[in-house]
Parts: sequence; structure tokens; C-alpha cells
Amino acid sequence: MVADSAGTGAYHIGSQPDLRSIQVAHDNGIPINHKARQFHSRDFEDFDYVIAMDRNNHHEMTNQAKGKVNHLFLLRDFDALAYGERDVPDPYYGGYDGFVDIYEIIDRSVDKLIQFIQSNDESKGRNPESFT
Repeated sequence: MVADSAGTGAYHIGSQPDLRSIQVAHDNGIPINHKARQFHSRDFEDFDYVIAMDRNNHHEMTNQAKGKVNHLFLLRDFDALAYGERDVPDPYYGGYDGFVDIYEIIDRSVDKLIQFIQSNDESKGRNPESFT
């Protein structure tokens, strides 16, 4: 399995992740060796699943999808603790604790996303709600 990360805007292309993100990842035993890149419509061809962090990004990706939205999801579609919240909050303007909170959201959501992908490979047609 290969995963990549990209932003819908061109703000930080070529930049390292925020130092707080790197620290939280390091604290959780996750190495980060990544530079920012911009999302492109070809990502729908290069990846089996495209996951948006919030509804604004989801909307921008949908506009680029050219009908290929069958594997485009919001990450929190897989978060059992989302309680109706669909967006992963942006911790940028807060402190380190906000990055820890986001890590926890992403960690539990990705676990369910992986279950969904594995199940979807075995039995087509299941939806994310059956995993939260």
C-alpha cells in the first residue's frame, strides 16, 4: 500500500511539514520524509482512493474529478467519534496540543479506512458508515 499527501492549494509547494506535525509524528514513532505538493486531477488515476480532510477540499477535488468520484471520501467518514462533524480541523493557528488532537483523529480514522479498503476489495458496495 502506498500513500501520499497533497494540498488543494499551492501555498507551500516544496516545503517541509509544520514542525509541530513532525514532532507529533516523531512522538508516535512515525517518520516523515515529505515535501508539500499540490493535488492534481491525475491523482484520481494514480491512486485507488482519494481522501479529503475537509468539505472545502472535497469540493475542490470533486470539481477536478471529471466523474471519478466513486473513491473520494472525507477522512472523518471513517471516524467513529466524529459525531456528525465532517471536517478535520486545521491546527495551524493553535499550539502543539491541536496537532496531537488531529493526530488522534487521523489515527483512528485511518484504522477504519484501512478496514474499509480491505473489505471493499473483498466485497464491493460497502459504505464508510458501516465501519464507524
